[in-house]
Amino acid sequence: HIGRQDTLGLRRHGLQQLLLACGGSLDLLHQLSTLGESKVWYGVPDSGAQDFEDLIKKEAPELFTKEPSLMHQLVTTLSPKLLHDKGVPVYTLRQLPGDFIITFPRAYHAGFNSGFNFNEACNFATADWIPLGRQCVDQYKEFGRYNVFSHEELLIRMISKTDSLLLDVAETLVQDVQIMVERELRERESLRQIPAEYLDFENVPDEKRVCRMCNSTMFLSSIVCSCHPEVMYCLLHASSSPCPTSKQTMKYRYTVEELKKFPEAVQKRIPEMRKWTNEINSLKGRSEKPLVEDLEKLAERAVSNKFTETDEYRQLRSVIDKANQCIKITNQLVAIKRRSGRVHNTSPALKISIDELDNFLKQVTELPCHVPDSTLLQEHYVRIVEFTERYVHVLPVSKNFHSHMPRRVGNS
Repeated sequence: HIGRQDTLGLRRHGLQQLLLACGGSLDLLHQLSTLGESKVWYGVPDSGAQDFEDLIKKEAPELFTKEPSLMHQLVTTLSPKLLHDKGVPVYTLRQLPGDFIITFPRAYHAGFNSGFNFNEACNFATADWIPLGRQCVDQYKEFGRYNVFSHEELLIRMISKTDSLLLDVAETLVQDVQIMVERELRERESLRQIPAEYLDFENVPDEKRVCRMCNSTMFLSSIVCSCHPEVMYCLLHASSSPCPTSKQTMKYRYTVEELKKFPEAVQKRIPEMRKWTNEINSLKGRSEKPLVEDLEKLAERAVSNKFTETDEYRQLRSVIDKANQCIKITNQLVAIKRRSGRVHNTSPALKISIDELDNFLKQVTELPCHVPDSTLLQEHYVRIVEFTERYVHVLPVSKNFHSHMPRRVGNS
């Protein structure tokens, strides 16, 4: 978006904005040599959203009489001073080039550009947005506003990819799926006298599966009649069809039995995933570092249970890989052949400088797991440092002595 010096109307991210936009929004003001003027923002947080709505309806009741869905449109604004005087929380800030602004669900915002600039915005949704999306659909139904996409279709697609869901997403998803299924079964039960047949809604363009009454995008089911097969109604507005029930047909995407399995598909994953996640988190608080073998077992469980797309697994795998690399280097550094047989390691010895050894030991110490032989390596390092200090103080040195000192260490 290339901005100019103007004033923008109040906008809302939340229950009354486009479905995905009702999550959060990330706004970047680009830092360019010719398009770099600042932008001034005013915002009402979600905690004050209801007070704001009540106030604007009180200040302009005639507008809402003519247009009940006025809050969905970007055509109305109120003075920030009026909001402040009426006790509605309102904040302001100036966005400079290079700054990011994040707006959260149910937050109203307005602003103006102080000159030419270049903005880039991206909408996003976190796990806690899912129930807000459901509320958004319900309000859109009430005002007959078109959806950006079907909320039910989004949930079904998420269910089909449960292997990649994070724990918090799965826990939030299962609750909303349960609500979706219960509502769908209840509405189907009220229309059980209407014959039903299967329809693959994915192959029907979005604009062709919109309810004639509320404009909601349908995915689980719809009502059509033989008189006008191209016209659809959602189950909630089936009675609005001008055709008699005898000419109506209920189109469904999933059977009742299939619908009932959806919550279970998500729910059965949660207990084992929660247990695995808790075990991962418990390792962080232990005074004694776990062995790499213990982490490997957790990683194997993640693979067998298909947790490999989670952040926890990726972090665990990263720690294991770093630990194994440190173990390999440690084995090379302490590779000693003693004829007594106490230690017998045929790995090729690795030679590094004292400074490099010091940095390596710091990396080993920072690892959240135990590295075998790291204590032996630490003792080896201490002996080298002590020897070096004695060597420097006992022998007469020239100005160039330090440059000729052996700085590579390996077997001792």
